Amino acid sequence: MFLNSLAEAKPGALFLAPPLEEIFPEAARSRQIRLFVLRLDKIHPQMGGNKYYKLLDSLQVALAQNYRTLLTFGGAFSNHLYATAAAGKIFGLATLGLVRGEPVMPLNPTLAFAEKAGMQLHYLDRATYRRKNEAGFIEALRNQHGDFFLLPEGGTHPLALGGTARIYQQLPPEVDFVSLPVGTGGTMAGLMTALKNGQKVLGFAVLKNAGFLWGQMQLLLQQHFALVGQTYPPSLSDWMKARATLLLDYHGGGYARVPPALIDFCHQFEQEWQIPIEPVYSGKMFWGLWDLLQKGAFPEGSRIVALHTGGLQNKPA
Repeated sequence: MFLNSLAEAKPGALFLAPPLEEIFPEAARSRQIRLFVLRLDKIHPQMGGNKYYKLLDSLQVALAQNYRTLLTFGGAFSNHLYATAAAGKIFGLATLGLVRGEPVMPLNPTLAFAEKAGMQLHYLDRATYRRKNEAGFIEALRNQHGDFFLLPEGGTHPLALGGTARIYQQLPPEVDFVSLPVGTGGTMAGLMTALKNGQKVLGFAVLKNAGFLWGQMQLLLQQHFALVGQTYPPSLSDWMKARATLLLDYHGGGYARVPPALIDFCHQFEQEWQIPIEPVYSGKMFWGLWDLLQKGAFPEGSRIVALHTGGLQNKPA
C-alpha cells in the first residue's frame, strides 16, 4: 500500500498541501466561468509541482527495495532532473542524470541545482539519448555505474500514474476542466484515471510535433491498468478521448523555445495575479488557456482548475 504523502516516508521533510487560488480574468468573468490555480509549486521548494506526485510511488518502491541510486534522463531544462536531484538529497540516495545534448557553461539554474544537490550529470549526444528505452543500453549503463533504480525520462512510467492520479484529491468539487502543461504525458494520463463522468483534462503540449504523446499515454495506461490488476476499456482510445484533449498549438516554437510574446504574457500574468510562472511549462499552459477563454471555447458557468506544475527555476530574471 503506497503512502499518500512523502512526509509519511520522511518525517520532518517540509512537504505542504498545495493551496487553491481563484483568479478572475475578464474573459472568464464575462461568461460566469470560475478559474482556479492549484499551486503544486508550493508543495516543496525543489521537489514540488507535478514531479512530487510522479515520484511519489517510485521513491517508495526504490526505498523499500533498498536501492541506493536513482538514474534518470532529461533535457537541460528538465523539472524532472531538478526534482530527482532534490529527492536524492532528501532521502539519502545517489542520483545520476543523463542529459540530452552538450554541456553549456555556465550551467542553467536547473542543472546547476542538480549538480549542487549531488547529482552526477552525464551528457549524451542526441543519437545516443534516443536509445534511452533500449534494454541493451540500460544494461550497459548498469555495467558502467552499478545497480540503480531506473526512472524514465520525465519520471513517466506506469508507477507514476498512481501518484499523479492523487492530484485529483486536491481539486475542488464539481470541477469541469483540469488544464496542465504536458511534456511526456504521465501526469495527464494519471489524471484520466481519476476523473469522474463528464470531467475533462486539457493538456497543453510544451514541445513541437507532440501528437505522438497520445499513443505514448495510451501505452502507459495499458501498463498501469495491468500493474494494478484492472481491465482497461475495450476501446481505450475512445475512453481517453472522452476524458482528455491534447492541445498542440501552444508550444511557442518547441521545447524550451520562448518567443517574446510568451515572455510578455508571463510578466503580465505575474503582475496581475501575483502568481509567478515560467515560460517553459506552466507559462505555455496559461498562454493557451487565455487564448481559449478569449475565443469562448468553454461553456458558460464552467469551473476550471489550472495546475501550476512548478519549474520556477526556469523563470527569467
